[in-house]
Order: sequence, then structure tokens, then C-alpha cells
Amino acid sequence: RWLQWGLEPAGDAPLDPGQVFNALKATLGERWACDREAHVCLLGAQADAPVLKSLYDLLTRELTLRHVSVASGGFESVAACARRQGFELDEPSEAVHPGGAGKK
Repeated sequence: RWLQWGLEPAGDAPLDPGQVFNALKATLGERWACDREAHVCLLGAQADAPVLKSLYDLLTRELTLRHVSVASGGFESVAACARRQGFELDEPSEAVHPGGAGKK
């Protein structure tokens, strides 16, 4: 599933754990968001590094998710690798923004 973060600049405001958790639940469902074995892979461009670090820290330290990774090269690299391995990607028709509004 796809959770698109950072559609609007956050400035220096810290990420709110409750908002992040609610966005995960809205995107993935409560059962998945509460699954201690679930894996979250963060994708972003080089320019997204500060927000990825903040999001990684929040997910692992404050929400105590055990399986969180950051993919080098961002979405394009991960998608290309998955296609080379024969996986079909279910491209997002709508991403969920943490504020609750979907964007196409």
C-alpha cells in the first residue's frame, strides 16, 4: 500500500506520532498498523533525507515498529528492481496524505 508523505512542506515542525499512526491506519488498516511483524519501507529522493530520517526515528522509537527500512535510490530504484524480479506493481491510483485527504 502507498502512503504519500510530504505533499506540503512541514518546515521545521516535528512529526506528530498520532498523525503518523492515524495515516498508517487509514492507508493500511488498523490490523496491519498494529501488526508487530509488519514491515515499512521508506522511499524518497535525496532531497527527502531529513524527513525520511525523522519519519524513521518516529516509527522505530516512538511507535516502536520493529521492521522499518529505507530504500536507497527511492521509489524508482525499488520499482525497477521489483520489475526485474518479475513482480507486478500495483501502482497507486490514490495516495493517502497524513491529513486524511487523498491525492492523485
